[in-house]
Amino acid sequence: MFKLKGCPRCGGDLREERDKYGAYDICLQCGFHQSDSPDVSPPVLPLVSRRGRPRKVVSEPVAN
Repeated sequence: MFKLKGCPRCGGDLREERDKYGAYDICLQCGFHQSDSPDVSPPVLPLVSRRGRPRKVVSEPVAN
């Protein structure tokens, strides 16, 4: 499905596509894309040394 002149960046034509993550629109002129699904960031992993031991977290002093 096409959305004529629907691109918020350049005013070009959007084409609706779908992949394993969900539906998204992509502009045929400038390549802008927008997704309906929220961005998912990977979980934060703990710091581990080369030997597999957890690293000590050193907090920096707060300057007043």
